[in-house]
Amino acid sequence: MKNIDKNKAKKNVKFVPGKGDKEFKRMYQAAPKEKQMKMGYDIPNDADEWDIEITRQANEWLRDGQPVI
Repeated sequence: MKNIDKNKAKKNVKFVPGKGDKEFKRMYQAAPKEKQMKMGYDIPNDADEWDIEITRQANEWLRDGQPVI
């Protein structure tokens, strides 16, 4: 993949929470602060730039303090 294609793909990356993600966020919000610090989405071992960006967005969504819709 060319660098131009990677940059274009990165701009189009958007985390969309699914049912399991919403359940995980509810558990995260109900957990004590000490446990919340240990919770989050992990980056896969064979992650590429797309995986890293999705994981970053997922963790940002998890910790945004907003209720699950």
